[in-house]
Amino acid sequence: MGTHFTTVVDGILEGRVVPFLGAGVNLCDRPEEPENQKEQADSQDREPGGSAEPAEEKKFRWTDEQSVYPPSGAELAEYLAKEFRYPVDPPCPACTKRPALDLARVSEFGGLDRGPGVLNEKLHALFVKQYPATSVHQALTSLPMPAPKAQRPDDRYPLFATTNYDDLMERAFPAAQELDIVFYDPDDQPRGRFWHKPPGKNPLPIEQPNEYDYPFCTHRPAILKLHGTVDRATRDHEGFVITEDHYIEYLAEEALEKLLPSALLDKLRNNHLLFLGYSLKDWNFRVFLRRLKRSPRTRRNSWAIMLKPDETDEKFWAENRVEIRTLSLADYMNALLSELWSR
Repeated sequence: MGTHFTTVVDGILEGRVVPFLGAGVNLCDRPEEPENQKEQADSQDREPGGSAEPAEEKKFRWTDEQSVYPPSGAELAEYLAKEFRYPVDPPCPACTKRPALDLARVSEFGGLDRGPGVLNEKLHALFVKQYPATSVHQALTSLPMPAPKAQRPDDRYPLFATTNYDDLMERAFPAAQELDIVFYDPDDQPRGRFWHKPPGKNPLPIEQPNEYDYPFCTHRPAILKLHGTVDRATRDHEGFVITEDHYIEYLAEEALEKLLPSALLDKLRNNHLLFLGYSLKDWNFRVFLRRLKRSPRTRRNSWAIMLKPDETDEKFWAENRVEIRTLSLADYMNALLSELWSR
């Protein structure tokens, strides 16, 4: 394990590691839920502090009325199903619990039944809340910037990629830190595309990615929001890749070369990738990873942090040349920072 952290820290100091943030990052500091409320999609990182906490204290249940923890995917599906009166089949008498709802299908139902505007309003109301950044977000913002051993200008500052809708990553930075935000807007017309919000400026459409000549990661960190984002200001380009139709359109789009600026695509293809808080239930992310098409000639080792991977997880990540590290996110980040600051 020590060799692993040495390798990752070497990559961080050189500016050659791209963290990928999944849904599990937002859950890493939450108290453990009652057993029948645990999210099936991503059971890792529920309890960073171990199992010493008395069972009677583990009674956290997510509700839309609190502003401390954002919902998991399963909780969001349950919430939207209730709001839209989604027809739920009764559980099988022989089953111990009802199968988890499919978030994309529930969202599709709500958008068709009540209109996409109503669906977006309900999502905005949840993700506009001032949820506090987690220990993982805080750890990532404490990485050395600029990278002290960067060899190229675009390695000086990191790229953070995320499939989450919230703005926790950007808000975890100090207010004075300038950031480049690149986000996907699924509701843009005639079809979804990526936008770029430079610091202090209005968002700009990335209409010709191959011709979008901008020095990403040269002067400041960049955050790439692959599935859309909440917009606290104007909401003009707020959007969420969440319904079945969204995913069909998004995943059936043209090659990534025609969606993302080459500077960002090169970052994703030619550096170490560190996957934090992902589950194989995130099938849409699996498709994106295949579309990334990392060349064996330039590809660097990548890692996925999972507390309890199963055989399917291991096979999938192995096929994509990603090594699994079996730790909770909190323990992993603590060990990583310990190695980093010892240098």
